[in-house]
Amino acid sequence: MKAWLYNSNLDLHPGSGDVIAYAQGLVSTKITNTHGFVYTFSDFSLNVNSNQVTSWDESNFSPLQPLRVNRFIDTQKLTTLFDPITNSSVHFDYHLPYQQNEFWKTKGIFRPDQTLGSKNVQTNFHKKRTLKKIRFDQGEIVFFYEFTRLDLPDYSGNIALDNKALSKIIVKDVHGTVIKDIRFVYSHIRSVENCSQPECYRLVLDEVYFAQPGGTNSIPGYTLEYNTTKLPKRNSWVSDFLGYHNGEVASPAPTTSGHYIPKTYHYPNSGKYSFLPFDIGNSNYTQLPGNFSLASNEAYVRAALLEKITYPTGGYTLLESESNNFILLGKPYREAGLE
Repeated sequence: MKAWLYNSNLDLHPGSGDVIAYAQGLVSTKITNTHGFVYTFSDFSLNVNSNQVTSWDESNFSPLQPLRVNRFIDTQKLTTLFDPITNSSVHFDYHLPYQQNEFWKTKGIFRPDQTLGSKNVQTNFHKKRTLKKIRFDQGEIVFFYEFTRLDLPDYSGNIALDNKALSKIIVKDVHGTVIKDIRFVYSHIRSVENCSQPECYRLVLDEVYFAQPGGTNSIPGYTLEYNTTKLPKRNSWVSDFLGYHNGEVASPAPTTSGHYIPKTYHYPNSGKYSFLPFDIGNSNYTQLPGNFSLASNEAYVRAALLEKITYPTGGYTLLESESNNFILLGKPYREAGLE
């Protein structure tokens, strides 16, 4: 259940404790459907986001607006499902402590002379509960998180080593005997910059297979293959106007302060299409100053995309994607993202 519940008193930073949601008086939510099934949500994942607009030039930095912080209970977790027909319940248990990670993003507004007039720094801090166990009359399902994710930053911007990916699911019968053991195999795709910060990695699922009880032998499962073109690091300027990788190289190179300014095209008297992030092939435009392009590039748009799934039987599915095409101001434009 997704619920953005605002509370200005929540303190979500490390060390604030893990019972803060309960301390604010929100204990649980119950939903009963038309058949009498009762869903109880009594656990939470938490979020705080902030942003601050500042002035910025090479020699001056000052806030234009005060720091704005919003604190939310962003997800209520299902903890109990009651079945009135069998008079039984399914219980969902979650891990403590929370898994914590934080993301930063910076946007700028530029003046006509290409100097940066203002800068908006946005942060998002998450404390999430991961599913530990599902308990029911016939047995239980246990979830294990053992693969360290390199792509999630902690509160200091370093790799959050306590963030683990789901690595194993075990199903037990009423006697505690393991009847199914499912394993997940991951790897990280490193960005084209070959850097080592969290934003330089993407987590990908490589294989799902089934282990014999005890985990000594495995049964063939599913393997996944991806396009080998590398992505830029997260929040990179190397993207087209829809956010897909476009392999762009800044020219001229940005200043030491790192100002990347997208090229913009002005088409006079074109209404809402007067300013576009790409050249549609019409000569009636003025190109505004910038040092990188937001145009799409079909050679890069499929970077790291899932392309093949191989099944335990040896059969496989090939996944092919097509570029979007559209007509704008009477001119065709293609390679705009994927469908």
